[in-house]
Amino acid sequence: MPLNSRNSVFTIATSLAICALSSVSISSNAHAHSMRFSDGAGTPRGVEIASIAHSDMELLSKFRPDIISLAERQVKTDERMRRLMNFSKIQYTYCLWGMIPGALTDEESDFNACSHAYLASALALLDHMESMPLASAEAVAIRQAIDVERAASPSFVLCKSSADLFYTDRVLVPRQTFATAGGAFGLLLLVGALPLFRVRRRVSR
Repeated sequence: MPLNSRNSVFTIATSLAICALSSVSISSNAHAHSMRFSDGAGTPRGVEIASIAHSDMELLSKFRPDIISLAERQVKTDERMRRLMNFSKIQYTYCLWGMIPGALTDEESDFNACSHAYLASALALLDHMESMPLASAEAVAIRQAIDVERAASPSFVLCKSSADLFYTDRVLVPRQTFATAGGAFGLLLLVGALPLFRVRRRVSR
């Protein structure tokens, strides 16, 4: 592969990565804490979500996929259910899909509060589905499974986010979300350019 062509491809890939990181950095500054929608008096318009204990987080994270799956299968829904499910999904995304080490266990983690939010909303969604005729049986079964595992390892631990109420009109955005995602995206861009290097090199031969 000619040196000029290789340098050109590398320059393009690097430029794309820098642009992605720059735009992500700007977004990070704009959304450092939360995105919230309220009326003129500052009163939240969203559904209120009760707090959860710090000790319940890992347990709820195990059952959250089942809760969301059950909600997604419902044919008859209502506004409360849709708000809770959508909030839990959006908040989960801003928490980088629960992949950050220590997000559930370390209360000092930048991702701990948002993890409380998406797990608390999943539990609130389960509570609501227990009252829905078509979802009730499966929702109760999930609740019973949660209770069985909680009873097998009884503990009650609170942290600084355990007293927080959440609202579906307020999405918590950790300061590190965009920086972490941007770094990963930039790396993927560079890695994605490697096959291009190899293809161009084979063609030149």
